[in-house]
Amino acid sequence: MIFRPLALAAAVAGSIVGLSSAEINYSYQTGEIISTDTVSPEDPSSAAIQLASEIASPVSKDLMIFLSSEINLVTQTVAKGTNKGGKETSVASAGLEATLKYCVECPPTADEICNGGSSDVHTALPGPIVFASRVQELSVDVNLECDVTSDPPATCEVTGYVEVGLNLDTTAAHSFNFIADLSNTGTGSTNKPVQVVACFNLAADADADAVDGSAAGHVSLGSTMLIVQEASVSNFN
Repeated sequence: MIFRPLALAAAVAGSIVGLSSAEINYSYQTGEIISTDTVSPEDPSSAAIQLASEIASPVSKDLMIFLSSEINLVTQTVAKGTNKGGKETSVASAGLEATLKYCVECPPTADEICNGGSSDVHTALPGPIVFASRVQELSVDVNLECDVTSDPPATCEVTGYVEVGLNLDTTAAHSFNFIADLSNTGTGSTNKPVQVVACFNLAADADADAVDGSAAGHVSLGSTMLIVQEASVSNFN
């Protein structure tokens, strides 16, 4: 199983001089950004990408954050069973989780913002979101009998095996909206920019019962857009 962060970042300034009340900032990257095939388990920072820009945000307002990504999931399972050999099962899984972080006095890298325990780093509401997930389970249970009608009865033996495979390869765009509460960042007193970082965890796993069975999982993050907008937010909960 692989869990690695990827970060897209946007810096948000604490002044409203000469800017409208609906100022919007965006950052994006196209193509395949990262996948479970390209991250380095020995170097978690190899999965961190930081895109930064600025937007003014008044003290009396918060931030609405819109995150959209193309996500590709690939799951492959093969189960192979012999007659009366019992059920054989193969399982493959793939998924991606996104969390939005924001801070004023930020750690120096996006990877540290995603993984660090600094009290200056806050999590945008509602917290971690599963952007895409699949668990694929394939089973084979072979139970064949001979039907002999000859006279005298003949003997028979069922030999060979049954092999079943299932491959799924899907790509779709996914999006979610987040809220960053700026009241705990001190932007009003410091007038410093707020940095917003999208952190992604990629996970893939596989398991097969039989020696001849197989399973594989793969997930990749494609073109991604991060939009940050100042807004007056009311909590109706």
